[in-house]
Amino acid sequence: MIVGLFREGRAAEALDMKRSDGMAELVQGGHDGVVARVAKLYRERLEATGVAPTITAPTNSDAHRIGEAVRQQRRDMGLLGADVWSVRATDGERDFTLRLAAGHRVRLFTSTGAKFAKGRGGSIGRNGSVLEVVAADERGLTLRAKSGKVGTVEWNRLPKLRGRVQLAYGYALTIHSGQGLTSPEHITALPSGSQAIDGLLGYSSDTRHEYRGYLLTSDAAEQTEVRKRRALNDARPITPDDKWAQVARVLSYQPERDTAVAMFERVQSLRRGTVRVFHDLAAQAYSNVSVDRT
Repeated sequence: MIVGLFREGRAAEALDMKRSDGMAELVQGGHDGVVARVAKLYRERLEATGVAPTITAPTNSDAHRIGEAVRQQRRDMGLLGADVWSVRATDGERDFTLRLAAGHRVRLFTSTGAKFAKGRGGSIGRNGSVLEVVAADERGLTLRAKSGKVGTVEWNRLPKLRGRVQLAYGYALTIHSGQGLTSPEHITALPSGSQAIDGLLGYSSDTRHEYRGYLLTSDAAEQTEVRKRRALNDARPITPDDKWAQVARVLSYQPERDTAVAMFERVQSLRRGTVRVFHDLAAQAYSNVSVDRT
């Protein structure tokens, strides 16, 4: 029912249901507060179910910050060993040092080849693929794909940008790169507030789960947006309902996305119109010439 309401643009009703289920939170503490709460919720759900929830956020920077926090939670749970290697990396938005340990999850940004058993070569993943680190040393990374196959990727074969390998923490993805996700539980994280997305992205992120879908947004960011939309002399206090109404306003806005078929039809229509105009002008010119001759 909730998913259906989001799809129909009835976000206020959907959010009321999620709030009553305890699956929508206004988080205190700004951007850092949301990142910390997402990591804590990740741990709570992993301990409760034995299955890690997936996470999506608006930007690579958000995903990176969340990945760092989740990584620490997994280390505290004993799921990660000591770091064995570090590498200069980038996610395209920010540069960082990626510290690797056995059991770590990393995300690829392009199609990546690896060497498998008996020297066979092939692809181990593509943009958005999340893999588990089996080992890392000066030669490269040994990774395990979701399918279970294990391969080694040499450092010099990893795609690079600005001299850094394109590799990131794999505990959170951007909403765009996570559109193919399906998981029992999913967390939509909005560290900078709901204004970072629109209804289409919100719907995409809020429908990745099979059973439970959480929405965490910044209390401070939502309050700021409510204040911006009020008159300067409006001194009424801003309530949680006001903030959720702001989130609902954003998630109800679904800009029309162009499709290839629609664009093709417009081009064809324009072409037909141009032909008709040319034909009419030519006929008029011929008519004028005929009159002059007469």
